[in-house]
Amino acid sequence: MIQDTPETKKMKSSKLMKYIIEEVHKQGVTGEEDTITVLTLKIMLRLVTNAKPTSSNILVSDTTGGGKDWVTKNICEVLLKEDITYFHRTALSYKTLNYWQPKNSSGKYTTWDGKVLYLEDPDEELIQCQAFKTMTSGENKITVLKDQKILDRKIEGKPVVIVTSMKTSIDDEGQRRWDAIRIDASQEVTEKVIFNAFTEATGKTNQANTDEKFRLLIQELQAYKVVIPFAEEIFKYYKNRNLIQRTQVHKLIDYIKASTVLHQYDRHVDNDGNLIAKKADYELARFAYLHLKNEEGNALNKKEEIVLDYLRDKGEPIKLVQIITELDDISKDWIYRHKDQMVSKGLISTITKFDAGSNKEVEHLKVNGGKKKVKNDLPSGKQIFGISDYLSSGQFYKEIDFTRQANNLKPLFKELYGGK
Repeated sequence: MIQDTPETKKMKSSKLMKYIIEEVHKQGVTGEEDTITVLTLKIMLRLVTNAKPTSSNILVSDTTGGGKDWVTKNICEVLLKEDITYFHRTALSYKTLNYWQPKNSSGKYTTWDGKVLYLEDPDEELIQCQAFKTMTSGENKITVLKDQKILDRKIEGKPVVIVTSMKTSIDDEGQRRWDAIRIDASQEVTEKVIFNAFTEATGKTNQANTDEKFRLLIQELQAYKVVIPFAEEIFKYYKNRNLIQRTQVHKLIDYIKASTVLHQYDRHVDNDGNLIAKKADYELARFAYLHLKNEEGNALNKKEEIVLDYLRDKGEPIKLVQIITELDDISKDWIYRHKDQMVSKGLISTITKFDAGSNKEVEHLKVNGGKKKVKNDLPSGKQIFGISDYLSSGQFYKEIDFTRQANNLKPLFKELYGGK
């Protein structure tokens, strides 16, 4: 029986995610409630022993200076113990992954299971190396060359992998293994961040109000196998039956499991030691799933998204020189190095058309799938189960938006609770 304290009451509460958001804000993060929610679920996958290994990779990609590393680092600091369950590296040789195995608090080598590997702006060479692809796919054997000898190496376990970068591009092979999320780069958040910086310089800060006991309980959550008794009810409403959903549907299921593990103080364990999901866990999973993926399952970095939005707005094939001229963030070198990869992902097509200005045939790019972004459509927990608890009623999102508006930030979640 868990003794009731102010901290354990938070752990048992249906408002647990809101309390986590508040702790991250105490670190100095402004807004980003959607990013905090999604990354929290991704990080909780480290404790789901029956999750698919490819559900736990995420790319945080946005404009340089937008704060993606600041946000990611502070979320990790609230939820994890650095260098025990959380390894943050700003530089890492690709060869290191051939041999790197984490250590536990006693200094002994241990598995990557239950850990988070956070790489800040890694080199393309690292992202494309065999060891990284093996680790992020959940496989465990690689072949390396050492001292002119071929050796088979085993990677023990699978960490949650977080990569922050504007330019890192996930290749076509890795698309199904990755999700991508953006940081809020709006003017309102920028002004608030600047204001908070000046306020902090006066010595006024709420860091002293951090709930260290609550954070410790989050960091010491236990790993479980999770079962979802109501999963077949969701299937009836799961309309996306295209080929890509063979892999993407597992992510929705795993996010339900992640929410269950996060709320384990308020979940039951069956006779076989499995943690039992509640229907309320579907709502946070649905939010993460809709926030991270379009119907094609593409994990895009910021530059790829810039090019796609530009081509959608144009609505017609555009020659390369025009794209480079009109998009400040897209260089000639970048577009020539990445256009073939975007074609192989099915994002764009290339065609050759006569250009009167240069009096010759030139290459043009056009977006695939029309001008509109394609999004998944999943019904709410209230629509599927007929329940109206704190999450499925939209109250969680309402309270966040009310707080944001009080801080002169635009509401984020109107569509989730019918706000105007």
